[in-house]
Amino acid sequence: MPIAPIFEAIETGDINQIIAVVDAAFKKAAREASEPMRRAFGSSTGMAAGPPLNQTGGNMLIVKVEIWPGGFEEGKFEIGRLEAANLSACGEVSSYAIELSDSNGLAGGKPTVAFRLDGHLRADGAWPLIHKALTQAIENQLVPISSKR
Repeated sequence: MPIAPIFEAIETGDINQIIAVVDAAFKKAAREASEPMRRAFGSSTGMAAGPPLNQTGGNMLIVKVEIWPGGFEEGKFEIGRLEAANLSACGEVSSYAIELSDSNGLAGGKPTVAFRLDGHLRADGAWPLIHKALTQAIENQLVPISSKR
């Protein structure tokens, strides 16, 4: 993030200009950071591209899966993650950009897969959203499921 414009705004002493410059810098950084997920919604998937993450004022839900050796937090390490970014400005019925990552790899050995989940009734809460995301990933074979049961 270039900081020269921020310093220039600070030198003016105009708080509104400072806020505008810092806000623009953070929005630009968020757009750049979300580029991999936006690419996941391109024409190759047959899904329409969504807006940049959090540009709609939406929220993100983060679910981490960690191993705590011996049950102790010290030495913990993450083995999986689910990120759900609301693309619908937190509407009553929302669409989400979902990204799953796994240290052991997912479909095709990829460490991360991304897809869009539509039609979640926000009043249902977080657990149904997580269930829908995992179900959609499994049904579309984005997450490998062992045939050994």
